[in-house]
Amino acid sequence: MARRESGKKARRIVMVANFALSYNRQILRGAMAAIHHLGDVHFYHCDHLQSELVFHSRRPAFDGVLLGACMPALRLPEVFCRRGLPAVDTSGEIYPPPLPRVITDDLQVGRNAAEYFNRRGFDRYIFVGYGQFHWSDLRLQGFKEALGMRGKPVVGKQVTAITYKDSTSWNLSSVTEELAEQLANDARAKTAIFCANDTIASSVVESCVHAGIGVPEQAAVLGVDDDEMCTLLREPYISSMQLQAERIGYEAMELILTMLRSRNGRRKPRPMVKLIPPDRIISRRSTDTVAVDDPLVQRAVGYIRDHLHEGLNVKELVHVLRVSRTTLEMRFKAGLGRLPGEEMRRQRMTRACDLLSSTQLPINAVGRRVGYNSAQLFSEAFRRAHRMTPLNYREMQRSRTFGPKPGR
Repeated sequence: MARRESGKKARRIVMVANFALSYNRQILRGAMAAIHHLGDVHFYHCDHLQSELVFHSRRPAFDGVLLGACMPALRLPEVFCRRGLPAVDTSGEIYPPPLPRVITDDLQVGRNAAEYFNRRGFDRYIFVGYGQFHWSDLRLQGFKEALGMRGKPVVGKQVTAITYKDSTSWNLSSVTEELAEQLANDARAKTAIFCANDTIASSVVESCVHAGIGVPEQAAVLGVDDDEMCTLLREPYISSMQLQAERIGYEAMELILTMLRSRNGRRKPRPMVKLIPPDRIISRRSTDTVAVDDPLVQRAVGYIRDHLHEGLNVKELVHVLRVSRTTLEMRFKAGLGRLPGEEMRRQRMTRACDLLSSTQLPINAVGRRVGYNSAQLFSEAFRRAHRMTPLNYREMQRSRTFGPKPGR
């Protein structure tokens, strides 16, 4: 339980946000954890469309506001700044920022996406984002900067015609037409599509399906937020970058309480922006490909991916492809820099990590899905690859929490 400060009444803090967004709900969880650890606070929430209630409320009269992502037309960061109510913004939607902020390092989001795609090798890069959000602009900037260091051509694709209101109901024919036009120039080129968030990524994948564009064979798609409502509702499952939204909520609440203490002490808090780096990328089917020109290697990698659960080995792969083992190994080494057996192990461990972190499947069931006929063999292989057991890995992923990280 949080400790009550002697002689102090509980502070009343409200979070104003669009709670339909999973990002805001994660921030809410982090803020609630901060309350548990940092002080005696009465915590409320208010939908962004009803934000005026915060100012007109007399019971309670709020001491501070945690502001999440809201409808941009409301310009809520500016509204709360004018009203003078202590507030911390976690949205990063408006620039320059009128309020203290604890937000994702969006430049680093773009850089991490570029690094992720660079490890796979692609001929062409497309970004699909929002024209009216500063955080989307920063993700594009980081993406282009990181790719530019390696001389990669980038197609900056801001879908500015789509407003925030339409972000969950895209004009599918328009998006499909634009993507098809970009990809039609060279049907053989391997394309990486980085989407500003999972809502866009879901629409892009659907657009590719409508246009007959193979995902991931022709276009690999990566989103941001790891929102399961977008990434896991349809095939192919969508790869996504996790953000530390719960940590943002924790540290934003910590900052509000610091501001309130400064206000009580009649010291004006200094404006600040705290950037929280993104977490890891969860690889799923939408990017499960390698950009290599050798058709034999392409076919082999696809076959491995589709038959992992069968316990496939190199001897069986050679038989299916009707080539010699020496030929297959030489072409794998030339195209990917690794042998067929190494690619099998890589794919098995990648899929196992995804299943362990995103499902409740028993450990032996996860092992069977990636080709191991016993839990012991799977655990031994997983330990060799990750220096921990599958159970330890699952527990580690579940304990990735809000709150200050070691070494802050």
